[in-house]
Amino acid sequence: MNARKFTSAALALVLATSLLAGCSGSKAPKTETPTTAAPAAPAEKVTLEWWGWWASATRMPSINKIVEKWNADHPNTQVKYVYVPFDQILTKYAASVAAGNPPDVVSADLALLPQRASKKIAMELGSLGADAMKDQFVPGLWQAGTFQGKQYSIPWMGDSRFLYYNKDLFAAAGLTDADAPKTWDDLKKVADKLDKKENGKLSVAAFYPIIGNMSVQNWVYNAGGQMFDDRQFPMVNNETAIKTMDWVKSWNDRYGRAEWAAFAGAFGNGANHPFVLKKVAMVVDTPTFQGEALKNNPNLKIGRVPLPTPDGKQHPYAAISSGFGIEIPTGSKHPKEAMEFIKYWTGDAAVVWATEQNDIPANKASLGAVKTPGFEQVVAQMANTSYVQVPVYAPSWVTALDTARDDVISGKKDSKTALTEAQNAITKMIQDNMNK
Repeated sequence: MNARKFTSAALALVLATSLLAGCSGSKAPKTETPTTAAPAAPAEKVTLEWWGWWASATRMPSINKIVEKWNADHPNTQVKYVYVPFDQILTKYAASVAAGNPPDVVSADLALLPQRASKKIAMELGSLGADAMKDQFVPGLWQAGTFQGKQYSIPWMGDSRFLYYNKDLFAAAGLTDADAPKTWDDLKKVADKLDKKENGKLSVAAFYPIIGNMSVQNWVYNAGGQMFDDRQFPMVNNETAIKTMDWVKSWNDRYGRAEWAAFAGAFGNGANHPFVLKKVAMVVDTPTFQGEALKNNPNLKIGRVPLPTPDGKQHPYAAISSGFGIEIPTGSKHPKEAMEFIKYWTGDAAVVWATEQNDIPANKASLGAVKTPGFEQVVAQMANTSYVQVPVYAPSWVTALDTARDDVISGKKDSKTALTEAQNAITKMIQDNMNK
């Protein structure tokens, strides 16, 4: 057999052996062929639209810091902050849900949470883990986000009210910090020294009870009264409310209705606020007011004390808190991602906000983490501060009270008559809404 024939026979033998091995079930060794795995599909990038009402030069640096930190840490879930004016946000919120195109997250005043929950504007958050968060929050504020035992809003911030006074105007009138008023009578005593006129016209007003961040109903609570009973029916013409309305009117009478209107009409907010311009010596406002006032006028010297009460004693309703929560509108396209942002906003971000803005976090851990000057005073005042929700069937009840206030201040009606008319109007409002 020559070499060529031998090679051909050998090759045939190898092939035959291979085929037999295959038929017998044994496997010949395999050589792995390098392969390139298909790339994993990138995670879907989500943009959450978040509505809030902060846009001032004081607020926006904190908002920007909070959003930028979240976006840096969550490249696949970006947050876009959208400013909506405070007096429009709830209306637009409801309209967006009705239209089927809501944002993903909305910051909202907790006062009207019962209306949003009952109308399914806000999403019930239990399925997203809200119930497990309860113990993390101040009980009163957590309850403010609850409707019929279910959580519709995660509380973010509360606040309180303080009396701020201008120390320079006090000193010019021969007053010291020790003269800061503790009672309603004290307010009028120091006002006698602080009011000023030039050329027969009011140039500096000591105080006016319903400028700043205060209202007639808040003064009723401050005086120990209530506006609704336990069944959420009105009692706005009670004796304490009548006396409080008379007290408010007495300040208007002090200056004269026309003169006060002309004086107050010259001012506004921000840099044009009468306290910032040293035209009003004392004003009631929230904890953030001092920082805002100093940004607009760094030369102000400001004192801050708890609100005066009729008898000088502090009590749980001496000040009324606003309460703010964060919600997921019904129809949000990204509820799970929105809930993760809510946890951040009410947790780590709340520390940033409270430190820079002096608001009161609802999250207990965040509350304990804030160590800014004067914050302890704010925290202590929370023992004298309560939160009042708006009744489900009387969402616009304050319009009736405002009408009563205007009628009393203008001299058209006495306090008892005006408040009795308000009582009747609110009662009818509730009856009409219950029958719908």
